[in-house]
Amino acid sequence: MKGGVLFQALVLLLLCTPALAQRQCPSEPVMAAVEAFVQAAEGTQDPTPAQRDVLTSLASRRDAACSGDPVQFQGMPGAFHAFDVDVDLQTILETLYHPDIPSNMIIPSSVRCTKWLEVAGENATEVPPLAPALSRPNATRIIRGVEQETNTPDLFTGSYYTYQQHRLLVLSNAAQGQPVLISVAAQQDISEVGHKGRVIGDDTLWTYYYSGEKGVNKIGLGWVDSHIFDGVSITLYSQVPDSRQTRVTTMKWLNAGWMGMNMVKPKHIQAGLERFAAGLTRVLESPQFPAPDHLAQVGRWLERQPRQQLAQWRAALAQSRPEAPFPTDCEELTMACDVKYARSMSHNSLVCAVGLEFMKWRLGLSSAPADEICRQIFAPVLQNPKG
Repeated sequence: MKGGVLFQALVLLLLCTPALAQRQCPSEPVMAAVEAFVQAAEGTQDPTPAQRDVLTSLASRRDAACSGDPVQFQGMPGAFHAFDVDVDLQTILETLYHPDIPSNMIIPSSVRCTKWLEVAGENATEVPPLAPALSRPNATRIIRGVEQETNTPDLFTGSYYTYQQHRLLVLSNAAQGQPVLISVAAQQDISEVGHKGRVIGDDTLWTYYYSGEKGVNKIGLGWVDSHIFDGVSITLYSQVPDSRQTRVTTMKWLNAGWMGMNMVKPKHIQAGLERFAAGLTRVLESPQFPAPDHLAQVGRWLERQPRQQLAQWRAALAQSRPEAPFPTDCEELTMACDVKYARSMSHNSLVCAVGLEFMKWRLGLSSAPADEICRQIFAPVLQNPKG
């Protein structure tokens, strides 16, 4: 009898011992730092050095992934994903965070288009280049503002959304240790109503249809007015010591659905993070990846083109797609080839769309007819090295 009591007491002791109990993931200090960085993105007070150190330490760990679903943040389910990309941090700063390069050229499977609407303390809506700060040891560069983003059609529902989000970029280049960029996005308000879209063919073809029609592209749900109610993401980019690699650690929490109900599960968010990782690594690790200054020249040149001209190029490139990789009975693909579809797009969306076709061409992913059209379209900027 006494032995049974002792055994039960030992089991209770083991279950209640913090070191042996299942640990929260991310840890309480990390979640406290997440809260502080989100508040910093939404306000004016900068994160403290101690809070930066918590996330910087997380970014440098190769065993940081959660074994199960991460803890919720502000009642939202989340996901956690970490991966390495075979380029240095400077390349990421010179491309994904360059003010002249449309972000969908670097993360084509995640984002349709983005645009900064406000930059705190700046006289423009362009983010100052971050890469030069890497040459200043023991320096911290902080940028905050408001960004508008439209995502690509969701893999589960086909819906896409436009929303505004508070943004915070913290580049820490400590004298000791490796440089780290902390990128924070906190949704400012409820998104615009979701619209029906479609991933045409395999997602790796980076070919998407945006209908402009409200609803969810699922049988029985076409009537639904869906929204992203709230969302928070933090992505850490850490230079791997003695390597040209960058460790990317990303955490995201999301509340989206309809009639006030959150239909998002952690597996949906996880799939989105893995989609982001696949697009980023495929672009940046390609042997044909263009030089960052060349991409910036192309971005500036596209921005100067008239909307009507961009629409004509967008339609011509859509019509040049080969039939083989795409569904032969795809109504959306047929509509996307119509010049009326291109003419319905905004100037910013056309810049992003034509820029993506440029990236496909330079990476060797476009058809022979599209190659020829791209050579004709981009001849002026390719012949003018100053862009």
